[in-house]
Amino acid sequence: FGIQFAPHIYDEIQAQPGEWPQKVFLARRDARRLLNHQQAEAIATSYGYQTIYMEDYSFPGQLSIGASVKHVIALHGAAVRGSRNVPALH
Repeated sequence: FGIQFAPHIYDEIQAQPGEWPQKVFLARRDARRLLNHQQAEAIATSYGYQTIYMEDYSFPGQLSIGASVKHVIALHGAAVRGSRNVPALH
């Protein structure tokens, strides 16, 4: 909804340069955490995914991660918003 309502909002935010992983597992903490998080993370890691907690990054940092990754494993929710930049998801 937010992207469709105000698509230009992302134009004003500068992505942060840096080395970001190509494959990420966007994990959640606390009440939003998967009940089988450890098992899911182990499987993702075995396929070369790096676990990322989006809440650890600023909003521009989250967008930078989303713009850099090629493959994403994620639950629904706000953690996925930066992934709108992943070419395969367009």
